[in-house]
Amino acid sequence: MLVHQKLSILFYRKIKEKNSKGLIPIYCRVTIDGFWKEISTSFCKVFYEHWNDKLKEVLPDNPDHKTLNKKLGQMKADLERHFDLVVAQHGLATPELVLASYQTPVNGEKTRQENADNLAFSLELDELVARFMKYDRKKEKAQNDLIYQETMSARLLEEKKQLEDDLEKLTEKGEKIFEDKARTKTLRMAIDEYELDFFQHVLAGQRAPNTLKKKYGTKRRLQDFIRQQYKLQDMPLSTLEYKFIVEFVKKEVTQYHSGQNTIWKYVQIIKEIIDRAVTNGWIPNNLFANYECSYEEPEDKSWPTIEEMLHLMDFVFKEEDSELFDIRDIMIYHAFAGPSYAELYGLRESHLKRENGKVWVKQKRRKSKSKEYLPLLPICLEIIEKFKNHPKCQRTGKLLPVPTGQHYNRCIKIIGERTGIPCLNNSHQLRYFFANELAYETNEDLHLTGLLLGQRNPNSVKTYVKPQERKINKAMGLVEEHLYGQGGVLARKQNEKSTGKIIRMQSIQNKSRENEHE
Repeated sequence: MLVHQKLSILFYRKIKEKNSKGLIPIYCRVTIDGFWKEISTSFCKVFYEHWNDKLKEVLPDNPDHKTLNKKLGQMKADLERHFDLVVAQHGLATPELVLASYQTPVNGEKTRQENADNLAFSLELDELVARFMKYDRKKEKAQNDLIYQETMSARLLEEKKQLEDDLEKLTEKGEKIFEDKARTKTLRMAIDEYELDFFQHVLAGQRAPNTLKKKYGTKRRLQDFIRQQYKLQDMPLSTLEYKFIVEFVKKEVTQYHSGQNTIWKYVQIIKEIIDRAVTNGWIPNNLFANYECSYEEPEDKSWPTIEEMLHLMDFVFKEEDSELFDIRDIMIYHAFAGPSYAELYGLRESHLKRENGKVWVKQKRRKSKSKEYLPLLPICLEIIEKFKNHPKCQRTGKLLPVPTGQHYNRCIKIIGERTGIPCLNNSHQLRYFFANELAYETNEDLHLTGLLLGQRNPNSVKTYVKPQERKINKAMGLVEEHLYGQGGVLARKQNEKSTGKIIRMQSIQNKSRENEHE
């Protein structure tokens, strides 16, 4: 027998449970045929004046009113669905049965299992990435020490083969998870799918391991944020809101004191993750696409002038500073060839090619895989020849005894103090010197300067090339010549003024003579 039951769902303020901050929880009362039971919404707490008791919704005075009203609407729809489900299962529904069904969804066990599988996959992926990082450190050590390379080469090949095999198995496992259309797509899944794809490119040698570290760092930041902000381990992509990224950035500023460019990189990666989720058809659009976070150019973009570089070349260090002689020569090569530190550090004989009567450096940038391709100046060749028999070069098979980045920068700073060149603080300034004092100064072509720097992105070239006072002075000199030179519009204007002034003076003099004559 079909029984028609009357369902009523009411949201109201429970004033008696107001907390110390003055917030009142919103409760939900489910009434069926005169019998009722209530539960707290848990997510909705408002000040007394922020609740519309007639419309049963949060007023716009509350900054989160849209989100809260959306959740209340969703809760009501879910309760109505569970009412229908209970009626279908039991013939009659009671408030207790409806709320029990609502609080323990039918797919609860399936959801818990999916979450467990997602977490297990995520941990397995992180463990494989950590293993790769260890392998990469050993590989880098082998590149810097020929003896270590001889003893470790076979083992490193085995480790890489094992990593490739394990990644292939993990990819198969991931595909089953990611391609399951019935599975609820979550933020953790989106992050892991993005990380897995990038990891595949890194292991294939198409992307840099250091960039993978940044992606992994962003993943950890996001996971910490979800735990702290939402008290969750994961969340469905469908529940993401624009305020997620707003609150994430706020947390980075207030809790971690992250700089603008660190936050910019995090936001950039988050947008890429959500873009992939959209591409995969997991969500309809990237709700973070319009969030603006720009890269902030560091204010201190200084580099030595050509005169200061000549002073550095001639400077004689004290005996106790013997190491600085070698560092100074490495700096000179760095300044007159312009490589990034990674390419300077890894420079080998195999990177030198003799073509058209010149010795060329042909390297692929470790970061972007773009080419650094230029003929070396005689001063650079002299420095390479000088270090030919250096013990470190003999041991590592490299052309220059470049120290670690940290030690190199420390020595550069010391050299800056010793030589009285205060702008010398880090190795990147030498690349700025090459870009501005040599490449752009001589050709003033950003595209060609980018080729010499091994930069694929024109915007990246612009971060290196900075107009200096002399260039501004030179440019304004051309403007002045155009305006005031022969035939210039302002020159003609001045001539007209001068001519008019002479005519007026002559007129005054003539009148004066006429008056005297009278």
